[in-house]
Amino acid sequence: MRRSLPLLALLTLMLSACDVAGGEWNTTITPDGSGVTEIGVGFLPDEDEVTCDTDGGPEGAEVRQETRGAETWCVYSFPFSDLNQLASWYNAIGEDAIRIRCLEFEDDTLYYDVELVLGDSDSSGGETNFQWRVTAPGLIQTHNATSVDGNTLAWAYSGPGSPLRFQVNTSDDKVCPSTAVHLVLNVNDDGTGTASLSFPPPIESLVGGELAALSAAGWSVGSIVEAQEAHQPVRAHGQWTDVDGLRNLVRSVPGLSGPNTDLTLDLTEDEATRQRTFDLHGRLDFSAYSNFWTGATADESFPPFVFDYLPAGMTETVSGDWTDPKGLMLTWLDQDPTNIPLRAVSVLQPELEVEIDPELTTGLIKELQEKFVDEIPVGQVMTNPSLIQSALSAVFSPGSANNLTNGSDYACGDYQTRVIRWLDAIRTDPDPAVRAQLAGIDYGPVQAYRGGHQAVVVFPRGTDWRQSGTVLDPWPNQRPEVFTIDQWNKRFTWGVGVGEGGGQYPHMYGNPSHYAGTELPRARVHPIRIGVNSPVAVLVKAGDGRRLGMLEDGEFVNEIEGADFYPTPRSDGEYQWYFGLPEGEYEVQLTGTDSGEMHVLVADENGNMVTYGPQPIAQAEVATLHVEGGGVQVPLLLPGGQQVAPVAVTVENVDELDFGEPLAADKTGSAGTARLAYLGLLALCCLMPPGAGIVFFTLRQARKAAASSRPSPRV
Repeated sequence: MRRSLPLLALLTLMLSACDVAGGEWNTTITPDGSGVTEIGVGFLPDEDEVTCDTDGGPEGAEVRQETRGAETWCVYSFPFSDLNQLASWYNAIGEDAIRIRCLEFEDDTLYYDVELVLGDSDSSGGETNFQWRVTAPGLIQTHNATSVDGNTLAWAYSGPGSPLRFQVNTSDDKVCPSTAVHLVLNVNDDGTGTASLSFPPPIESLVGGELAALSAAGWSVGSIVEAQEAHQPVRAHGQWTDVDGLRNLVRSVPGLSGPNTDLTLDLTEDEATRQRTFDLHGRLDFSAYSNFWTGATADESFPPFVFDYLPAGMTETVSGDWTDPKGLMLTWLDQDPTNIPLRAVSVLQPELEVEIDPELTTGLIKELQEKFVDEIPVGQVMTNPSLIQSALSAVFSPGSANNLTNGSDYACGDYQTRVIRWLDAIRTDPDPAVRAQLAGIDYGPVQAYRGGHQAVVVFPRGTDWRQSGTVLDPWPNQRPEVFTIDQWNKRFTWGVGVGEGGGQYPHMYGNPSHYAGTELPRARVHPIRIGVNSPVAVLVKAGDGRRLGMLEDGEFVNEIEGADFYPTPRSDGEYQWYFGLPEGEYEVQLTGTDSGEMHVLVADENGNMVTYGPQPIAQAEVATLHVEGGGVQVPLLLPGGQQVAPVAVTVENVDELDFGEPLAADKTGSAGTARLAYLGLLALCCLMPPGAGIVFFTLRQARKAAASSRPSPRV
């Protein structure tokens, strides 16, 4: 009879090439920090009986025995109530074999960085099968996992040279919040502000006079004992009301009391425009306390100090030795230099302070809608389309046709930025009468399909935009259109929320109104654009496992940051699809939802475009497309295994190509009539080649005339 070994021995066994089928260490973490970590070891079948028990393991473990085919698996479970208890389990189970570099939440983001430290004797050098898995809550921004399935990340170990450091939302150049002395300055609109300070767990060298000096300077310091017991940083909070208060807070930070440490914040205000300018300048001097910084962290590979400056307004100029000038972050790692100059100038645009009159605000929103329709430009694809754009617009939605053929102009992100800047210009105009057009009105970026589409919402100040919002969205039909929030939600059925950059608009979350003058990212240049007009569900899979599109159960998913995604409803649950993809390697799966013809377009950022002609697809059949590096010359693999070569879409052949059936008229409004008219004219072009130029010229002039007489916005 073979009995289970002590758990540390099991860990070594899992990573060896002994008579084991494989091993796994799975950790599931919930949003409140609780969860379970489980170790599983699979034994190959032999004459000995396998018995699983907890002999030699930490107290509190639960064990179960599973049969997986011919293998017997012992699975040991360790529930935890918070991340501190998880760290305790890791240390108790792995002892010196596990090194916790980072394990904590900050702003609802999990920072996870755990390493297995193996000696030469811990592996036989042969092949083995071991998986380390972490199921993490919330947004996963960065990771080094071998594979990803939703929010579950997996690292595969097969022998020496395999990854043994497991990182989620951390990287070698990203600081774990608790591994450094971390100073954050947050500036209010009036130049006052708040400061936060944290010290990492090895705080023995910090106890005493250094921390006492913090209290004397106005810091509120948390309990050292509680922090030590919880293996968490010691945290302190302070605030300032004038320049001297800020200077005293910074100079009292242990290790920053060198003679040259002096950060000053100057506030000026322009009388004419009421524009405020914040100028932070000075130096941080580490030179007087080299011994302090040597003992500030547990590992010399960690930076001992991180400084974040969060100014009011939009940053205009930056100079000095900021490690991340765009983010205004200083990460100090080396002992030299020890005297660091810093400067950052930011500008806060004026806001109109008025008593909110609900009736006035309602009237102003209506006037704003009319101004929006008059002043936001109609897209190029609707005013002066090329022959290819005209052909695409006859079948695809105008927005999709635009994105397939234009670099980034008049894409939804471009339109969102245009509208935000237009509203910013009204709000910051020197003339009070112009600013009064936004009296009692707030606005901000919104998105659908979890970032796949972007627009702008306006709403009465103090209300919830999800209930009272009016959406300004020129992209779908390439002309300024207005939607109530209910209409927009019906059009975009999934993933509606605050858009990228929305963190700078606190009123979008129900907080007091504030405008920082955020520069929203205007251009999302997509080297890969895909249009599909067929009875299919489309799912894009990136090389690292992230997904975008429709899952088997009919639900949407968007895990690819920076991608555009727009499914236009056709009928009976069918969609016309547009995808804009960042550079990378992707597999596009097209699964038939009904029997019919499949029409696929692939384009790049340089205007090159290919199609594959109408191809048959049956329900549940799957066709695939592999795209990589922005190239469009890729074959389409049909369900039966046949390959279809791409056909370049050109001005010479566009009138001969079939892009599928146009959208139903009731889904496209007035655009549907234009498309049907175009199809008729296209037929005339084919029948009367000598008159093709005249017909296309007439069509373009008609489109221009239609664009100049657009109907009033939908509300």
